[in-house]
Amino acid sequence: ALLPVQSWFFENAFAAAQHWNQSFLVRTPALDVERLRAALAQVVAQHDAFRLRFHGGMQHYDAAAPVEALRMLDVGALDETRLQDVLTQWQSGFDLAEGPLYSLGYLHGYADG
Repeated sequence: ALLPVQSWFFENAFAAAQHWNQSFLVRTPALDVERLRAALAQVVAQHDAFRLRFHGGMQHYDAAAPVEALRMLDVGALDETRLQDVLTQWQSGFDLAEGPLYSLGYLHGYADG
């Protein structure tokens, strides 16, 4: 069964439903990319919600859903417009029926570290 907020979401039949998502940026010191990939895999393995899919307002669990690849971006060579284009593309790549329902990106190369 859907949660109340999920029911509300599907009852509203938004034109670009796949673009209704939460994005956030966390500033960190440099990270070990392999450890970050391993952490992503562990979180996804632990939480079934990452493998949910939605068809016609009904949810189902896709046990075979793969762990999405960690996206990497060196922002040092990008201007602000190109950076925004890439981030918008990342945020627009969700598919409620087939997945993925999440994405994790590691942005590096900022002048301040």
